[in-house]
Amino acid sequence: MPDDTPAKLGMSWAVDTAKPWFVGKRALERMDELPMSRRHVGLEFTHGPSDIAELRGEPLLVGDTVVGRVTSAEHSIALGRAIGLGWMRTLDDGFPDRATTGSGTTAMVVSTPFYDPDGGRMRG
Repeated sequence: MPDDTPAKLGMSWAVDTAKPWFVGKRALERMDELPMSRRHVGLEFTHGPSDIAELRGEPLLVGDTVVGRVTSAEHSIALGRAIGLGWMRTLDDGFPDRATTGSGTTAMVVSTPFYDPDGGRMRG
């Protein structure tokens, strides 16, 4: 989408807005003034199909309202559970913290990165 920004992707850390100028700085500043209506989120799945990859592309529902879709899903050997990513829109009271896929699998919104978020394993 043309309005995907580092903030919506959870990657604000990758842009140094303190720089006096860079290509796209003004556009990012203008986008940051608008309320965030959707974002890319980490998902943890429970009670899913035996082939977790089948969840890719499924809608995310809160009640009967479609609030997003699963963009990727796989079983993590390191974590021992099914994880994925997805786009999610806000509801009246903000971003939901759980949803159900079209096939009935529960999807909990979790923080990313999924594995070694503090980098302890990477740094030894």
